[in-house]
Amino acid sequence: MATIHIAGEPRFGGLYQDCARCGHVFQDYTGGEVMTLEEDAGLGIPYWTVGNRIAVNGNASWNIPDGEPLEDDETECRPTS
Repeated sequence: MATIHIAGEPRFGGLYQDCARCGHVFQDYTGGEVMTLEEDAGLGIPYWTVGNRIAVNGNASWNIPDGEPLEDDETECRPTS
C-alpha cells in the first residue's frame, strides 16, 4: 500500500527533505537514512520538486501527477499536529 505525501522544501542545500504535510522524511544525508531520489536541481544533490505528490511504498517512491485519482491501494498522508 502506497502513502501519498507532498514534497516540502529541501533544506541544508538539498541534504534533507520531508513531507510538507506530515513530516515523513524523503531523504536525509545529514546522518540519517538515504532514500531513492528523483530529480537533480543543479545543486549536485537530487531532490523531489517542491509541492509534487510523492507515493511511498517501502523503499520505493515515485511521482504522482496532479489531479490523478488515487488507486485502491493508495492513501493520503495525514497532517501532524
